[in-house]
Amino acid sequence: MRDGGEGFDFLGFHHRWVKSFTHKGQCFCARWPSRRAEQAARQKIRQHTDRRLRNLAAEDVVKRLNRFLVGWRNYFRHGNSTQVFHGLDRFVEDRMARWLTGKHGHHGFGLGLAILSRNDRLGLVTLVGNVRYGTAHAAR
Repeated sequence: MRDGGEGFDFLGFHHRWVKSFTHKGQCFCARWPSRRAEQAARQKIRQHTDRRLRNLAAEDVVKRLNRFLVGWRNYFRHGNSTQVFHGLDRFVEDRMARWLTGKHGHHGFGLGLAILSRNDRLGLVTLVGNVRYGTAHAAR
């Protein structure tokens, strides 16, 4: 890893040796959710917001989606996951907006975004803001 390689995937995380921004000349092992883990999460979010579930109440869909998101967040919050969390938060919001718009017989996601913004995101869990960085300092 220290030879400037691409890193490796292990237990759903991608591990890579990177230069420290705060300690010049030092490096550390950064980890974030692997591309495969992120794709699996997106697929699971698609399943929870599938158009076949439009007959369910929005609260039920949000509750099931939140259960998945909290578990995923708790597993991947250790490390350097903020960028991946931003992308998934946006993906969840877009999927939920499209689901809500379709539930009300419209197209796109404008109506769904309006419903989400007026109702405090309907209680959707956010991933950003829950990253826990390790206590280990950069190695020499």
